[in-house]
Order: sequence, then C-alpha cells, then structure tokens
Amino acid sequence: MFSLETACFRDARYSIEDITEEIDRIQRRSFDQAARLADATGDNAAVRKYLGLAKADPGIPPVPLFPDRSASQQ
Repeated sequence: MFSLETACFRDARYSIEDITEEIDRIQRRSFDQAARLADATGDNAAVRKYLGLAKADPGIPPVPLFPDRSASQQ
C-alpha cells in the first residue's frame, strides 16, 4: 500500500531514492494519526517518536511544592 504522495510520485515517474526518508517525511505530517496515538496510549514519547521528533527536553525543573500552612494555623 502506498501513500497518496508516493503514488503521485510513481505516476509522475519520479524516482524515490530513499524510501525510508520518504516514509519519515510522510509520517512527520501525520498529525491526525499522532493525535489518535496520543488519545489511545497517553504516551507522549511514542507520539514524538512516531512524528520523528527528538525526545522531550527533561531540562524543565520541577515546580517546588510548599507545605500547606492553612492546616497548621487552625
């Protein structure tokens, strides 16, 4: 089975030199399928991998949590 893009290239007699690159290019545009993957799995890492994106930056520091002072003031 071919994507619409690949079928058009073949009909136009355009040669696809690197089929893996072509597949990656098509998948990067598959946002609807990526949204379905996210809904089905809740796995953002899987979605980023599917879209050919780098891993999310874990460099975001955690938000500091402060003790609940309202309980101690009663």
